[in-house]
Amino acid sequence: MALALLRIDDRLIHGQVTTAWLSSCGARRILIASDDVAKDELRKMVVKLAAPKGVVTEVADLARASELLKGPLSSPNEKVMVLCTSPKEALELVKSGVSVAAINVGNIGGIGNMQGAKGRKQIFKSVSVGEEDIEAFRALDANGVKCEIRVVPQDRPVDVMELIKGKWEGK
Repeated sequence: MALALLRIDDRLIHGQVTTAWLSSCGARRILIASDDVAKDELRKMVVKLAAPKGVVTEVADLARASELLKGPLSSPNEKVMVLCTSPKEALELVKSGVSVAAINVGNIGGIGNMQGAKGRKQIFKSVSVGEEDIEAFRALDANGVKCEIRVVPQDRPVDVMELIKGKWEGK
């Protein structure tokens, strides 16, 4: 399988991604799958500049990302790290037929979206979610996709659905 890691991280490419996750998963390519990022020329330029030298980095809207992951990037010779900014984007890839067994959740609800803003609630130190995020995580779970929070590969995985049940639903 060419998909080495699918990570939800609204910061996209940053130190943890370039120093820890790329080497941990063995990826030689980064695909940012996001309609919003694909439409934003400045953001596309910034993420490409932030990518490590020698790592092919591209930005695609969700439809194109799905085509790539089911087509040319599905080769066993490819090792791709996919970055999405939200669980909704990851769910769209799954719905389009991209095979995903597990998702690493790094950071959601960054600058301007902290706890309390826009109905978000902090469920982990680096993860604040709203209803749309919760619905997407539930749908991913229903599709058999395991979602775990790990800031760096050495962290103990924390099950997103357990946090949602405990902190969002109050159980």
